[in-house]
Amino acid sequence: MAFGMAADPTALVPRRHVLAGGAALGAAGALGVAGAPVAGAAGARRSRRANAAAAPAPLELAPVTVPATPGRSFEQHLVDRATFGWTPLLEREVRGRGWEAWLDEQLDPAGIDDGAIEGVLSGYRTLRNTNQANHRIADTEQDGARLLRRELAHSTFLRAVHSRRQLHEVMVDFWANHFNVFLYDTSYEHLHVVDHRDVARAHALGRFADLLSASAHSPAMLVYLDNARSNANSRNGVNENYGRELLELHTLGIIDGEHVYTEDDVVGVAKVMSGWSVNITDDLDLFRFRSTRHHTGAVSLLGGAWSCPAHAAADGQQHGESLLSFLAHHESTARYLAWKLVKRFVADDPPPALVEALAGVYLANDTHVAPVLRHLFHSAEFAASGGQKLRRGLEILTATCRVLDAQIDPEPMGAVADGLHGEGWGALFRLGQPLFGHQNPDGFSDDGADWLSADGLLRRWDICGSIANNWYAPDLAADPLALLPDPPPPNAGALLDTVAVRLLGEVGAPPAHGFTDVAPTAWYGPALDWARDADVVGPYADGSVHPTNSIKRSQVVDMLWRAEGRPTGAPPHGYPDVAPTAPYGPALSWAKDRGIVGGYPDGTFRPKRTASRAQVVMMVWHAAGDPGGSPRNDYTDVPVDAWYRPGVDWARAQGMIGEYPGRRFRPGRDITRAAVLSMLYQRHHSPASPLTASERDALLTYLGGDPRQVTHDWFLEWKTGDLAALLLASPHFQHR
Repeated sequence: MAFGMAADPTALVPRRHVLAGGAALGAAGALGVAGAPVAGAAGARRSRRANAAAAPAPLELAPVTVPATPGRSFEQHLVDRATFGWTPLLEREVRGRGWEAWLDEQLDPAGIDDGAIEGVLSGYRTLRNTNQANHRIADTEQDGARLLRRELAHSTFLRAVHSRRQLHEVMVDFWANHFNVFLYDTSYEHLHVVDHRDVARAHALGRFADLLSASAHSPAMLVYLDNARSNANSRNGVNENYGRELLELHTLGIIDGEHVYTEDDVVGVAKVMSGWSVNITDDLDLFRFRSTRHHTGAVSLLGGAWSCPAHAAADGQQHGESLLSFLAHHESTARYLAWKLVKRFVADDPPPALVEALAGVYLANDTHVAPVLRHLFHSAEFAASGGQKLRRGLEILTATCRVLDAQIDPEPMGAVADGLHGEGWGALFRLGQPLFGHQNPDGFSDDGADWLSADGLLRRWDICGSIANNWYAPDLAADPLALLPDPPPPNAGALLDTVAVRLLGEVGAPPAHGFTDVAPTAWYGPALDWARDADVVGPYADGSVHPTNSIKRSQVVDMLWRAEGRPTGAPPHGYPDVAPTAPYGPALSWAKDRGIVGGYPDGTFRPKRTASRAQVVMMVWHAAGDPGGSPRNDYTDVPVDAWYRPGVDWARAQGMIGEYPGRRFRPGRDITRAAVLSMLYQRHHSPASPLTASERDALLTYLGGDPRQVTHDWFLEWKTGDLAALLLASPHFQHR
């Protein structure tokens, strides 16, 4: 199945099993972006040099309080950059837990249960193999080489979409790109699985010194950059390819055309690393130091900053290890890696001060990556960088699948894997970023300018729009109607706003509530955010809110009054069992005057009595002005002549209340504080759409021209997918 304009959905083969979309969902699309970047473009050769000064003194790593990006919550911004795509559920989790706690967990991924995705990938034959076993598969099985490529590429894509260790997956991608090895070469493709597993995946958030050493020992890297055949004692002498890239791309780097090494240093490094090769005589394809190929003479690098004397050939590997450690700890390597990380996570033009600060953190922490990222995400420069990074091809596709909660067939040789990874024509090839498909060693560019093209824009619209419209079901399935609440929005204008907020996120969302007894993923979390910000509810002395406790009648009245803006001017309520100094007195006076509450036959209010579900629904209905015209509710335990039926009809139609098993409402049951706050949230909170007025008008014109147009079933079926496709193609999704 090709993910292209000519794709035929009927060509999809039946799937064997399907993986549901993960808890985190994402984004894609945008005006003027796209396809393949300039071939061989190296970001390190294009961007402004951060600074040539020496690395600063070690910095404190205490968390820094940072402001939210204007219009978006900081949590949404963080999720958009530190994962493969924002989702409303993941933002809710981050807000509920606190972004610092979530980030610290992501920086230590071993403690995150990722069993769901690992279980799906457990049947992949090649991922845990040795090079020898994969060599045998490629050599002896029909389609064996293709199986190697597809299992590696598809497992990487599925992890990007579904893994709960999102920052780890982002950094795996970062380092796989940094230590790029081209996959589609038959002479060494069987080595790539182990390279990816033992280099980028094993050390993504560990020490760069260990990562560099793992790459230098990787047969895939040594073969790809010709060091495996470098022979200092041959007629041609050492091969300089690996030595050059070790300095230029892997360690010291080039920033804005400037670097600290010379051509003599390149030759010297090639001599030191000569003999670092592989054992291919018995098809084991393991690292092997071949002393007979090693240069044994003295070498001095970087003006004598590192040197080794003339030595015995057997000591050559030891000198290579020493050189790698020296390069990993060099201040130019610290600055170059910091510059690349800032370019990836902050802006195409890295702020020099942040680059220098991160370089200092790197050196102060023995090349550990996690402290560098922690400092980056706590920085003011990061907080102010929203919308400054353009999504690349892989990021567009993963973010689209995440935000649409797409179901992806994990079969590595199936139709979806073909459609994503098919060489030359698959979706990721057409988007310009096939996994492990960059032929030159510099990796895919991180500069937005390299991804801008009209052709690329059309490809993104085609591929991501097709997913949004569910044209690739059942193997890659996304249900646009699942983006909508139940009941669906009543008109085109409300439909547009609902889908825009669902896919793009709410603008100006209330800050996180901070209650100590609420789970990060609690379904009522957004309601508590709103209620705390609007002063509808506050914490108890210990910081809790007791969301599952039953609620008293006086508490309901007070919440209703606060949600309505604390109106004044009502006459005294006159209830004999309510003290004149009761804190909820003004609320009770207002509620009685508005007809929201009434007294018992003896004239009392009974403020401490718990409120039932029926009572609260009627209070909220009365506060809304007794609206009529709602369809009859379908509860089996609400009689037609029940005194609370009009309120239940209205609340059900508005989606404020759900049902118990057997379609029951349970009118006499106590209602919890969380349920009341959720009802008030749905009545009073209108999430602000991220669309501008002109964007909203243009999309409404597309939908039919009238924001009041009723959303009949046919309208929902035909318009929701198209609307989602247009939003995926908007600048709000294209940039993060």
